[in-house]
Amino acid sequence: MEENLLEREILKISRMRNIGVSRDDFLRELGQRFRGLPFNTIVKKIEGLAEKGYLYMEYTGPADFFVKITPKGRQRLEEIMVEESLIFDF
Repeated sequence: MEENLLEREILKISRMRNIGVSRDDFLRELGQRFRGLPFNTIVKKIEGLAEKGYLYMEYTGPADFFVKITPKGRQRLEEIMVEESLIFDF
C-alpha cells in the first residue's frame, strides 16, 4: 500500500501539465507530501516508472529532468485509484 502511495502521487503530479513536470515541481510537490523522504528515492522511483513505460522522462541537464505521463501511466493511475477505493470502501 505504501509503495502504491508514492507511485500514485508521482503519476498524479506527472499529469499536471501538458508539457511535462520538472524536477523542481517534483521537489516542491512531493517534499510537502512526503517529508523526510530523500529526493534520491523519489528519482529512483520515477526512473523505475519510466522503465515500465508509465512515464516519459527526459534529462535536460546533469540533475534536471522533465517527466510526462504516458497513456500506460494514466491506465496504471486509474488501476491504483480503483484498488484504493475498494480498500477504503469497507
